[in-house]
Amino acid sequence: MDANRALSGPPYGARGFGWRVQRAMRKGLLHLLIAAVIVVFIFPIWVGVDTSIKPANQLRKFPTSVLTTSPTMEKYAQALGPLKLYRYMGNTVIVAGATTLLGLLVGSPAAYALSRFKFRGRSFFARTVLLIYMFPPMLLIIPLYLMMTAVRVRDSLFSLIVTDTTFALPFSIWMLKAFFDTVPRDLDDAALIDGCTPLSVLHRVLLPVSGPGVVATAVFCFMLGWGEYLFAVTFITTQSLQPITVAVYALISPFAVDPSLLMATSVISAIPPVIFFFAAQKWIVQGLMAGAIKG
Repeated sequence: MDANRALSGPPYGARGFGWRVQRAMRKGLLHLLIAAVIVVFIFPIWVGVDTSIKPANQLRKFPTSVLTTSPTMEKYAQALGPLKLYRYMGNTVIVAGATTLLGLLVGSPAAYALSRFKFRGRSFFARTVLLIYMFPPMLLIIPLYLMMTAVRVRDSLFSLIVTDTTFALPFSIWMLKAFFDTVPRDLDDAALIDGCTPLSVLHRVLLPVSGPGVVATAVFCFMLGWGEYLFAVTFITTQSLQPITVAVYALISPFAVDPSLLMATSVISAIPPVIFFFAAQKWIVQGLMAGAIKG
């Protein structure tokens, strides 16, 4: 190797140094680009948090600062105290949790059937499920409203659970089916030989092996149930049953808006899904990587 380098002479060293400089420049530009993207996404969050702890006298200044010098937690106390934001968050937890549970309980057997069994109408059913997922919620709000009114469950959390599950279930089925397809059928055959029924194969083999995919699907269902607004503001008329999205939007008045209070309630409402996301982050990454490699 030294002999070859000696024969190559200065041009080899020049080319090697230039290549290292170009590589360092590319890495530096890439890091700058990543930093710029992070700043673009983090800056609105920072402004929202800073506004929520900013006193009223600093909010009236123009131009306002992006760094509060005398933070206050008054608006957070107001949100959790007189506004009773925790009550609306409890309603949202019930709706999002039930949507997640139903999305997995109903979606996993359906995905298992589409992935493992051949039956008449299988392709039609799969395409119909995908078609339902493609429908905008606005097109179904009137039929669902009439349906909920006819069965007298419109002004209830049950109506939100049903409607949110309607849109979470198609994604849940297709997501779980994609992960079930990556599991070798030899595991199914081995479990059946050991005495498992087809349903127990789902619970004892496919679901544990597809754990990251199940967690990723659960996160999606939870986020859909937590952030849904259109059906909530249409179906729910009782204030005590309103979810967090409707309660936060109710703070926006056509005559006056308290930016600090609005941002404080928004920050509080974002805490549970952020905690849930970071708690399941490891399984979500594993699920996405498995889908990218095996799918």
